[in-house]
Amino acid sequence: HLVDLDVMSPEEALALFTRIVGEERVVSERDAAMDVVAACGFLPLAIRIAASRLAARRTWTVSVLARKLADERRRLDELRVGDLAVKATFELGYGQLEPQQARAFRLLGLAEGPDISLAAAAAVLDLDPDRAEDLLESLVDTSLLESAAPGRYRFHDLVRLFARACAERDEQPPSERDAAMSRLLDFYLATAAEVYALERPGDRLVDHLDATRYPGLTFPDRDAALDWLFAESDPLLACAQQSAAHRDTLRRATDLLMAAVDLAESGANSRQYEITARAIGEAAQAQGDAHAEGRARTFLAHVGSLAGRYDLADAVARGAAALGLAAADPVPACRALNQRGIIALVQQRLGEAETHLLQAIAAFRKDRNAPG
Repeated sequence: HLVDLDVMSPEEALALFTRIVGEERVVSERDAAMDVVAACGFLPLAIRIAASRLAARRTWTVSVLARKLADERRRLDELRVGDLAVKATFELGYGQLEPQQARAFRLLGLAEGPDISLAAAAAVLDLDPDRAEDLLESLVDTSLLESAAPGRYRFHDLVRLFARACAERDEQPPSERDAAMSRLLDFYLATAAEVYALERPGDRLVDHLDATRYPGLTFPDRDAALDWLFAESDPLLACAQQSAAHRDTLRRATDLLMAAVDLAESGANSRQYEITARAIGEAAQAQGDAHAEGRARTFLAHVGSLAGRYDLADAVARGAAALGLAAADPVPACRALNQRGIIALVQQRLGEAETHLLQAIAAFRKDRNAPG
């Protein structure tokens, strides 16, 4: 008989943790206890180990354990007690994989986001979709990967940390890790650019995006393109934010943010879009890249304006326009001025609105952007 044991519910996880640690210690720090079981990914073995460590250390509070588990890079090492270790359990499965399976497991663990589509996974692995699907389904059969839905895959949180550690330890040469993430970014950017072009025919933004080496998807019509964008919103934005941390992928990450602007305008994804835009802007500022910062802040101003935070959005757009001028980049030059004009109109500052919009029209004309 094959019995699949899923992870516990939060309530079950807390009950197991309490049974081992003792009700008195948990009741006084319930929030910290929930942080612990969440860090364990609600996995029974991990909860058992974490609780046993705490039970054996009367001087530790639950908060001490929660802080130790909060560090993702140390989490698997902390989940060890006696001869029990979460990492050792994962190593058993990993050690039985064929080389191509092991490579797929390692590289897929590098990508942030809640899940990944088959097409995106194929880009990470640099394989055709059929071969990628065979590998991913074989990892599902070993229980190292989950199939969230047909054509979509995800790791348990702790398994992802283990896969990432394996990539850092075993993937040779190390440049393969960067190459895999660069392919994923290219895939998202090329596909999002296709969505943008279908949604806004003639808009020249797509002509100002960084070139991609890895191809994206094409769509039969606008509806299919938007369906893809909204289905991919979480992993796409996660990829943009993750890629902004590296100088060689920062500009493509910024361009992905711009090409996916429908996520902000839909309302459903505007909060995560704003978080991503702010993170990319801060990363660009830290790296001294005025080109990327001007673009990120232009779209941060846009989402702020959509949310009705006009004074803040205007200040951000003013800074974005200055950055665009310094970088000789037509994107902020056109769009930040246009944004300032719209905000001024809403706030009934009509003279300023006219000034900004006339400047925006001149910038759009200079860029030969008729829709703008």
